[in-house]
Amino acid sequence: MAYIITTLPGASPESVEDLVTKKIEKQISKVKGIDTITSTSMNSSSMILVQFVSGINTTDAVRELKDKADLAKPDLPEDANESVVKEVAFDEMPIWTFAIS
Repeated sequence: MAYIITTLPGASPESVEDLVTKKIEKQISKVKGIDTITSTSMNSSSMILVQFVSGINTTDAVRELKDKADLAKPDLPEDANESVVKEVAFDEMPIWTFAIS
């Protein structure tokens, strides 16, 4: 899995969806090996979660995802910040989390 986060300061969720999320989704949908794309548009930010099919080389897939997200940059508003593309690394997440109160 990987995610793409892009911010557009001061924009409503509807504006973020139209001006950012849909344009990035259009570009990244061309990446081979994608199983599902789930997006959320919020005040001032867009988050797109990409799940790849099993057995794919995630390093290469995330690199291609970043390249495609960069291709959407000219179509985004000038005040949109650079998209952040990161791989979700489950091996870096804790297996157990405890809270004591």
